[in-house]
Amino acid sequence: MHKSFRPRAFAFALVAMVVIGMALFRCQNGAATSSTTRATVHGRSGQNKFVGRWSSQIKKASGHVTNDGVLDISDTTEPSADEVSVVHSVRGGPVTGYTMCYPDRIEIQISLSDGRVAHYNGILANGSRIEGHFFVTGNPQSHHARKRLVTDEESGTWTAQAGSG
Repeated sequence: MHKSFRPRAFAFALVAMVVIGMALFRCQNGAATSSTTRATVHGRSGQNKFVGRWSSQIKKASGHVTNDGVLDISDTTEPSADEVSVVHSVRGGPVTGYTMCYPDRIEIQISLSDGRVAHYNGILANGSRIEGHFFVTGNPQSHHARKRLVTDEESGTWTAQAGSG
């Protein structure tokens, strides 16, 4: 039994590595292809899919929907497929947002005045809508501070609509 376990474990690990490698290769090729297409259409290369003005809403666990302001997302100084500059009409900025492909995802962290951090994690549901989660945590820079539990008032589902606001 012990000897047959090793080849199976090795085969499983090999298959997992191949699948991950293929996903990364597709992600890189997809970003290069879409970047080339956008360069022709928009006249500039490297524009990120999330670039634009997004009207943001947060829906709490209680069902209450809050208008969260406007996120202005633009290319960074050096256009990048995986980083954007974000300014929030209420929470401030600019901050760097991080984007990933397959599926198209964005992660934004905005430091709040009280040392906490607002997190926006979403997926581009279609060309004009982001769907995901919002939550607030304690200061991530303070590794020795106790982690605060996220309350219902500090979390919810997050949606953003393009071209609004």
